[in-house]
Amino acid sequence: MVGYKYGLWLVYNQNTFNTAHIGHFTVQCFMNKEHAFKLYDKINNNYGNTFPIHVEKWGSLFNTGFYNHDKNNLHAWGYYGSIKNWELLQHAANEYSGDFSYKPHTSIIYSNDKSLLTPINLENDITIVGILKVVNINAADPSNWSLLN
Repeated sequence: MVGYKYGLWLVYNQNTFNTAHIGHFTVQCFMNKEHAFKLYDKINNNYGNTFPIHVEKWGSLFNTGFYNHDKNNLHAWGYYGSIKNWELLQHAANEYSGDFSYKPHTSIIYSNDKSLLTPINLENDITIVGILKVVNINAADPSNWSLLN
């Protein structure tokens, strides 16, 4: 596994889901560090840094290769979500190389072995709040990914 370089996440309250890593919705990954901070500034200055996220209750499996540059062989299960004005973040991200998350989602558990993953449904859809953060996602182990701001 080679990691996901640098990127931007919407980080939510860590008590929302039981994860071994920082709970998040990816905005863009496979970026260089400089461009990640520039994209953060652009989004923060134009749209703010706080975004409500509607999380769908159905647990889903996410296959490897979710992103164009992804060679990590890392499976996951989690939840899809929707974020108002997501297309504005996509438009801002178009200026920078990297992989934009066209289907916003949060991963609850990662594994190299798909057979170990069993999605769990929530009782209902929920709405949470994500805070925009620049992240270092170079580590092979998701529990070693870190916030840079």
